[in-house]
Amino acid sequence: MSAMDDISTQCDVVIFDSKMTPLFQGGDKHRFFPIESVYCIGEVKSNLSRAAFRDAINKLAKNKAIAERIKNPSLSFNSSSFNFDPENNPFHVYSSILICKKLDFDISNIENELDNLYSDEIQFRHRHNLILSIEDGLLAYSAPDGVKLPFPMLRQQNFKSCFLTPKDDEYFHMKFFGTFMFMLTSGKISLYPEFSDYISPVQNGGSARVQL
Repeated sequence: MSAMDDISTQCDVVIFDSKMTPLFQGGDKHRFFPIESVYCIGEVKSNLSRAAFRDAINKLAKNKAIAERIKNPSLSFNSSSFNFDPENNPFHVYSSILICKKLDFDISNIENELDNLYSDEIQFRHRHNLILSIEDGLLAYSAPDGVKLPFPMLRQQNFKSCFLTPKDDEYFHMKFFGTFMFMLTSGKISLYPEFSDYISPVQNGGSARVQL
C-alpha cells in the first residue's frame, strides 16, 4: 500500500526490508506492506493457460505501477541529494516476478506475443521483470548489445523480450533466474517509509494543550 491510499491486490510473494517495514495488519490478519521498503512482489502459479497467463501479468503490472506512488520519497540515510526517478531508474521501484510450473499453451513464439498479451493501458516500464516457468524456461529481456537483463526498460529505452530455454543444462534458466533475482534485490534502493504519511490525522480529530 502507499501513503496516497493505493492498495494492491493480494500478492503471493513480497520481499521486503524487515528493518524498515512497520507492521500494518488488518483485523483479518492480512498484512500490508508500505511500498517504500518493498523490494519485489510475485505471483506463484501451477499450470497457466493463455488466458490465466494474460490475467496474471496484467495484475502484476498494475501492482507494480503503485511503486511509483510515493508521497515523500527519501532514503533511509542522508537523502539531501536523492532524486526519485522511477521512470528512468528501475532500482527506485520494486520488481515483479511470476513463477509457474508450466505455461500450458503454445509458447513457440511467446517472446514475440507478449506485446499483445498486455493491456493497452499498461506502461512498458511496469511490465514483469522475470517470468519463470520451471518446465519451460525464463522470460527476461535483451539489451541492444545482446546482454540479457531483468529490466523491461532503462533510461527511457525499451528492451526486447527474450526467452531463455534449457538444452544440455536442465537448470540453465533457473541459474539465470537466481542471478537476476540477486541483481534486482541487491541493487534496489531502500526508501524510508514515512510513518506519519500513512496515519495522517483527521481534520479536527483532536486537540493539544500546551503548558503555560
